[in-house]
Amino acid sequence: MHCNVNFTDQAFAQQQNLTSVNVAGNVIIKVDNFTNTITAGSLVIMDAVHIPFGAYTVF
Repeated sequence: MHCNVNFTDQAFAQQQNLTSVNVAGNVIIKVDNFTNTITAGSLVIMDAVHIPFGAYTVF
């Protein structure tokens, strides 16, 4: 299985409420703003230490 990644700019991410900072000062980054059902056998991986960095990151 392959996935597509669509990067966005800071203004769009903020408009869609995809980024925020909680009361503890932690950065919250959402993948999307809706819920999809994950079926049995699905594999979801996130490496929070290796987040893309560049012109379109929102940090």
